[in-house]
Amino acid sequence: MKNRIGFLRICAIGILSAAAIDAATYSISVNAASDQGALNRFYEQCVGTCHPITVLRSSYRRNIQNAIARGRAEAGFMRIRNHGIFNSDIGIYSVNSAGTPVYNWARFDSIYDVMKANGMHGIVELSHMPPALASSGQSMFWYNGAPGNVSPPKDYTKWRDLVKETVLHCEQRYGVDEVRKNWYFEAWNEPDVGGFWGGTWAEYLKLYDYSAEGVRLADSLVRVGGPACSGYSPERVDLFLKHITSETNAATGKPGIKCDFLSYHRYSGDMSCNGGRSMPKSLICYHKSVADVAKTYNFTGEILCTEWSPQLGSSLHSDEESSASCMAKTIQMLMDMGPGYPPPTAYSFWVLSDIFEEWDARPATALKNEEFGLMMRGDPAIPASFDMPKAVFNAYKLLHRLGDRRVALTGGTTLDGVNGLATVSANKAAVQVLLFNHVDGGGANSANQDDITLAVAGVPFTSAIIEQYMVDRTRSNPYRTWQSLGSPPAPTAAQWTQMKAVAELTRIDSSAATITGGTFSKAFKLNTYSVTLLTIRDRNAVAVAPQQRLRPAGATPALICRGTTLSLSLPDNRGYNLRINAMDGRTILRAHVPGDTWTCAKRLFAPAAYMISARPEKAAGSAGEVRLMAVIR
Repeated sequence: MKNRIGFLRICAIGILSAAAIDAATYSISVNAASDQGALNRFYEQCVGTCHPITVLRSSYRRNIQNAIARGRAEAGFMRIRNHGIFNSDIGIYSVNSAGTPVYNWARFDSIYDVMKANGMHGIVELSHMPPALASSGQSMFWYNGAPGNVSPPKDYTKWRDLVKETVLHCEQRYGVDEVRKNWYFEAWNEPDVGGFWGGTWAEYLKLYDYSAEGVRLADSLVRVGGPACSGYSPERVDLFLKHITSETNAATGKPGIKCDFLSYHRYSGDMSCNGGRSMPKSLICYHKSVADVAKTYNFTGEILCTEWSPQLGSSLHSDEESSASCMAKTIQMLMDMGPGYPPPTAYSFWVLSDIFEEWDARPATALKNEEFGLMMRGDPAIPASFDMPKAVFNAYKLLHRLGDRRVALTGGTTLDGVNGLATVSANKAAVQVLLFNHVDGGGANSANQDDITLAVAGVPFTSAIIEQYMVDRTRSNPYRTWQSLGSPPAPTAAQWTQMKAVAELTRIDSSAATITGGTFSKAFKLNTYSVTLLTIRDRNAVAVAPQQRLRPAGATPALICRGTTLSLSLPDNRGYNLRINAMDGRTILRAHVPGDTWTCAKRLFAPAAYMISARPEKAAGSAGEVRLMAVIR
């Protein structure tokens, strides 16, 4: 594609070869007494989830609700974005015999209720066209037999009203303050890509104007934006900004078009900026390009990347350990772009789960080409295989375990090799050091190792617990186990068990240490394409974990987490059958609670998330059941 805007030319960055490199030695220094400000968790603000109906059902005979719960609890994802909330399988919009719009919010509510039950918010992509409003039958994707209509509306005023009613409904159900503060409404998806939008670019701009006016009429304080263009058409960002800043609003016939945020998509292998598989520099370059063109139009709104991935397209490369290190390096580089380039408000990975229905129906295999997800869908006949984390999801989990304040880390490289982030917890009871080892292109030998000497100064306590987790070729990575089994398209239950044994985060150290003079040091090896988190925790600190109620019964139960001890106060004194599950479904403990209080004597590992279910003995079915999620940090 010919580049039609000059601002991208400044981003020509030399990319080193992904060939195997000689082992190197890194001396990484961390000053835990320094303070570089609050950690910006922009990478947790959103995650993609294919199309909305998969929250309720899919062709794989199950839904993504457990994946959503894991994504929220273990990776901290705050919002969900998907394609086609106006699709026929959701059924919001129809017309009666008189041509009057009729709204049915039943499935919409069921989908977003799941999101809200997990403490999440929405980036609501305003797409696709409801069949009753579509100007043609043009459609795309399979979506389990309900493809999305991509034609322009035959009546733009009715489209505006649909958007307005959607915002009003969200405010009525979830609260005005909640929607104003935490929700985003994004006009369409990749209108620059053939197939995603059946109209012209001018027709998209008209659609945007009517979408923005619909949001404004509902509530002028609710955020709306676009254009969610792909990394293939960077010039469309320029054209969109030109439109909203200087052209006439098609919906009002007057100057002035509401736009609170600018959104774009970028996959590592997209064109321009030296795109290619697993190349963080390509991703950073593109974000800077978007930021630069926004400055030329004096655009002061937020900038969101609402789709990104280390790969150009869906492929098994998404399952490799190189995606984990690419993700970690990309996040660190976005944090440290320099003056004038703050990180995006959100950087949304596409997608959360391999329960993914854009393509034609396929058998529910373990790992197959053209899958984007952070978690495998598994085999519907083998529950133990469900939502198995890939290496990149485990790397997100490590990022989520970072502390509240950044501190200085030196000794890393912005080129191929090792770099990282360091933090301290707000109460200064723990220091966290995250390191990654990445080579651009994803083609180097992941068995190569570099020598790391880590020195941490300014540790504010003397008695410590040292914990270290590792994501690499053989740890926290079921993909390589699947390969070693001969890459079976449909693993047996025994093979799934072997994969599961290495799928969850691998802890390589848990030991006591005495900190002398505020200094801690450790030497270890770090494979190419790996991510590790080392935590130095005050052994004597008492940490109170955050908590979240899920579908409580009547009175509010109380859950107190101190260190790794749980104390549960239940609403009355009728006795409960209690169960604690890990987020991967494993039952950690079953217990009978005779009264209204209970203290768990079993040691629970931290950091981790647990689901707690307490069912009254004398209640029928699940009546009165209390369900809680405890996150022990």
